[in-house]
Amino acid sequence: MTSPVDGKRSETIQVGVIGCMASLMNPCYRFGPYRLDIADRLLYRGAEVVPLPPKVFDTLLIFVTSQGRVLTKEELLKQLWPDSFVEEGTLTQYISLLRKALADNGQWVENLPRRGYRFKPAVEECMDGGIDEAPAQKTVVGRLARPRRTIVFVGILTVVAIVLVVSWRMHSNTGPIRTIAVLPFVNLSGNSGLDYISDGLTDELTNALTRLQGVDVAARTSAFQFRGKNEDVREIGRKLNVAGILEGSLRLEQSRMRVAAQLVDTRSGYQVWSDTFGGSIDDLLSIQQRIASAAARALNRNFTLPASSHGREVFLTYLEGRYFLARGRPETFRKAADLFKAAISRDPNYAPAHSGLADTYYRWALWENFPPREAFAIARRAAEQALQLDSTLSEAHASLANVAFQYDWDFSVAEREFRKSIELNPRRADTWHWYSHLLMAMGRVADSIQSSKKAIELEPFDLPSQNHLGWCYYFAGDYDRAIEQHTRVLELDPVHGQTRLLLGRAMLQKGMHREALEQLRRNLELSPESPERLAAVAQAYAMAGDRESAYMILERLLALGKQKYVSAYSVATIHAALGSKAEALAFLEKAAEERSSRIVEIQAEPVFRRLKDEPAFRAIIRQIGL
Repeated sequence: MTSPVDGKRSETIQVGVIGCMASLMNPCYRFGPYRLDIADRLLYRGAEVVPLPPKVFDTLLIFVTSQGRVLTKEELLKQLWPDSFVEEGTLTQYISLLRKALADNGQWVENLPRRGYRFKPAVEECMDGGIDEAPAQKTVVGRLARPRRTIVFVGILTVVAIVLVVSWRMHSNTGPIRTIAVLPFVNLSGNSGLDYISDGLTDELTNALTRLQGVDVAARTSAFQFRGKNEDVREIGRKLNVAGILEGSLRLEQSRMRVAAQLVDTRSGYQVWSDTFGGSIDDLLSIQQRIASAAARALNRNFTLPASSHGREVFLTYLEGRYFLARGRPETFRKAADLFKAAISRDPNYAPAHSGLADTYYRWALWENFPPREAFAIARRAAEQALQLDSTLSEAHASLANVAFQYDWDFSVAEREFRKSIELNPRRADTWHWYSHLLMAMGRVADSIQSSKKAIELEPFDLPSQNHLGWCYYFAGDYDRAIEQHTRVLELDPVHGQTRLLLGRAMLQKGMHREALEQLRRNLELSPESPERLAAVAQAYAMAGDRESAYMILERLLALGKQKYVSAYSVATIHAALGSKAEALAFLEKAAEERSSRIVEIQAEPVFRRLKDEPAFRAIIRQIGL
C-alpha cells in the first residue's frame, strides 16, 4: 500500500516526466532563412544568432504565431505591455528595431494603414531546437520514422527516469525554503478586462507572505518580469535568487471563480504543495487568505491573516485601482484615483484605499502633470487617514514622507517617515528609491547612492531603479558612470520611457552635444507633449549653440502652459542653459512658490551652477531649507 507521502511523490515524478519531455522537444518556428527558438529565446539566421532585445523577441513571437492575420496596434500593445500604458510611438520603435534585425525590405512585416500589421511569410512550426533535417531525408525514411521515434522515446524515458530518481534523492537534502517569489497568476477567463483581479490576487499574496518571519519575498516588479514567459522554474529561481515559487491561475465564469495554486522548490523543480480553491467572486478575499495560509504551512510557517470585514465591491475596486496605479503613467493616475475614491466612498474605514489614493496623487505631482499644491494636499490627507486607520501600512508612511520632502521641505520629518516605512517593510524597494532622492537633496551623496543600490538589490529587474542609480551619479557629478549606467539600461530596453532623457542630460554635461540631442529627440518622439522632455531638448539646443531652436521650443512650452500645468522648473532649466540669468531666477522663484516637485534638486542640478552666487538663488536655497 502506498502512503500519502509516497503517492504525492509518485504524482510529482509523473508531472516531472511530462515536464522533462516537454523541455526535450523545444518548439521553434521557421520562416525564410530564420529559425526562432522559443525555449532559448534566440533567433537564428542559419547558424548565426541574430541579437534581439527581449521586447523585440516578444514582438516577433506574436507575429510568427499570428498565422498571417492582421494584428491591430491596440492588440499588439495589449499583448506586449499588459500592465502598462504605452504610446503607439513605443510600438513603432520596436517594430522598426525588428525590421532592422531581419533586414526587412517589406518582405516580412507588412504595415497596413489604419489597420495594423501583418506577418507575411509562411511560418513552419517545428519541435526541435536546432537540427535541420533535409527534406529528401524526410521522404526517404518515410514509414520507418515511427518505430525509430519509439526507440528514441523509450531511451529518453529511461534517461529521464534516472535523472528524476537522482534529483529526487538530492531534493530530500535541499533544506527549507527561505526565499520566495509570487509569479503573476494567469487569468484564464478569456477576458483581459479581468486582469486586475489576477494581478491583484498576486499583489495581495506577495504582501501577505512578507509577514512571514524568516522568509524573504521577491518584489513585485521583479516577479512580474516573468509574466507570460514559459521559463523553467529553476531558471526563474536562479534569476530571482529565490528557492521557492508560488504560482497559479484564476478562472472566472459569471460569478463563479476557481483558483489553482502551487508552490515549487526552484532548486529541484519539484512541487512542494498545490491545491485548488473554488467559490463565488464574493469569496476572493477569503480565497487569497486561504492560499497564503496554506503556502505558509508548506513553508513550515504558521500565521493567520487578520479577518477582513470589507465587502467584495470595496476589495475589487481597490484591486482595480492598484492595477492602474502600477501601470505608472500620468494617463492612468486619474483612473486609479477615481477607483480609490470609489472604494473609500463604499467603505471610509478601508485603510489600503486611502493609502492607494495618497500613493497616486504624490506620484501624479512628481510626474509634473498635476498642480503640486492640490496633488500633495490630497496625498497628505489620504496618507494621514490611512495611518489613523492602520499605522502599520508601510506604503502610507512612504507617501507621507514624500509629502514632507517634496512639498513641506521638512527633511527631518521626511527621513523619520522613510525610516518608519523601511522598518515596517525593509524589502519595499520603492521606499529605498525615494529615500535616495531625499538623501541626495540633503547633500548626503554616498548615502543616496547606497540607498539606490539597495533598491536595485531588492528589485534587480526594475528599470526605473536601474535608471535611478544613473540619476544619482549625475547629481554626484560622475557623468561617465551615469552614461555607463543609462547605456546599460538602454541595452535592456531600447525604448524605456526615462532612459534616453537621463542619458541625454548626462551627455550634455560631458559636452557630447550631438549625441545628447540624438537621445533627447528620440525620447521626445515617445511623448511629444511632455513638458519635461521638451525642456530637455531645448536645453540641449541651447548648450549646443543653436539658440534659435531652443527659443522655438521655449515658446511652444509656454503656449502649452496655457492649456495644462507646466512646471516653472522646466522653463527655468531652458533659460539657465541660454544664459538668461534673470529669467531663470524668476522661474525658479515661481517654481518654489508653486512647490514644483523638482525644486528640491536645485542645489545639485548642474545646469544651475552659474546661478549659485546670485542672491536670489541663495534666497531660494534658504527658503527650501537646503
